[in-house]
Amino acid sequence: MSHFYFRQKLTDFIESADIRNDIGFIEKNKFIIYPGSRGGSHEDVECWLFKTFVNDLIMAFGFYANFSDNDLICKVGKMDTLQIKGLGASIQFNGNECIKPVENTNYKLLHYGKVTVGSSISRDKLANYICELTPDIAKHFRIHTGDSFPVFLGSTLEFDKLIGNLFLYSYAIEQAKRSIRGEELLLNYFN
Repeated sequence: MSHFYFRQKLTDFIESADIRNDIGFIEKNKFIIYPGSRGGSHEDVECWLFKTFVNDLIMAFGFYANFSDNDLICKVGKMDTLQIKGLGASIQFNGNECIKPVENTNYKLLHYGKVTVGSSISRDKLANYICELTPDIAKHFRIHTGDSFPVFLGSTLEFDKLIGNLFLYSYAIEQAKRSIRGEELLLNYFN
């Protein structure tokens, strides 16, 4: 049930605070995306928007029921593409696996390198794509070939840092997926 409490803490914090960090800010108004699998669909997801300061990249993120009742799903892109059905999410965090309790009723978010692009891709292959396409992010999360996972994204002890890391990691995964599918990459966040 950690995923339920993580969802509640994150929701409460976003609704009660002005969240800004070095990367961007969260817009309070909710937004609907249609994450689904590539070419498929799931239920609509009501998301918050994290808007970056340096370019027009946005991360839509919210919770929905799939592996657990409180999976966290993220989609990184431009505003005009976030609502297109059938594009698939950038990343989904299985609440049962990726959300773990830490001290004083707080929770941490991890990713174990499980990503599908049509089918599951190996963790080494994912790490290679992240290192090649987003080397600054790979360095930030200490991702390299070999034993790079799980990746620690942050905890409810530091919401601002957690949201920034969630954007960076989701961006790296989106770039990897686009490269694997032979699609145009997103704008380079670091330029």
